[in-house]
Amino acid sequence: SNTRGAHAPSIAEHAFGLLLSLTRKIPLSLDYQHKHQWRWENSYREPREIMGSTIGILGYGQIGRAIAQRASGFEVTTLAVDLYPGGGDRFVETVWPVDKLHDMLALSDILMVAAPLTRETHHMLGAKEFAAMPKNSIVIAVSRGGIIDEPALIDALNAGHLWGAGMDVNEIEPVAADSPFWDMPNVVMSHHLAGSSWQKEKRCVEILVENIQRLQDGAELINVVDKKAGF
Repeated sequence: SNTRGAHAPSIAEHAFGLLLSLTRKIPLSLDYQHKHQWRWENSYREPREIMGSTIGILGYGQIGRAIAQRASGFEVTTLAVDLYPGGGDRFVETVWPVDKLHDMLALSDILMVAAPLTRETHHMLGAKEFAAMPKNSIVIAVSRGGIIDEPALIDALNAGHLWGAGMDVNEIEPVAADSPFWDMPNVVMSHHLAGSSWQKEKRCVEILVENIQRLQDGAELINVVDKKAGF
């Protein structure tokens, strides 16, 4: 079994932290702050709004649902693709099957990567997928590294097709010192800490205690891992 669901609130909040850092140019403001500089000559044109965008969510499990719930407050359209498609909820009308990924990408101004890493999702997002997205779209990765083909992402960012990327997870961690990500002005990185919070730790313990009690009672466990699916 696993602690499915425990991480969803903190990861979803972190996803929007990365997104807002990009759209509101927060790293640039912090850089000016550290230099004791008041700079605003281009500030009216450089940031952008989330409102009115379409957010596509790759992976509509607990994390994807938490992202969609928080997205509703930004007055956006939210789409989702998942291995288990079907009826949606009050945050997305329909969860599309994986073979509709490119259809979703073509509509997504912002892509939230919330899928688990499996054989099927490894490098699921590459050059063709980024090219399918609208120009000036944004990619936010908060689930697992390896889903994104990182050289393809770097190429799409450098070419100006993608407006920016927020990366909490990378295929190889720690990220190499010579990785282009470190110095790219349109990339915000955090160090695989989206799931971190003391509240998350408490939820993990609660799930563990619940399953220990169920094991003692001979009851069905919660959060049983599907070993064939890989999560």
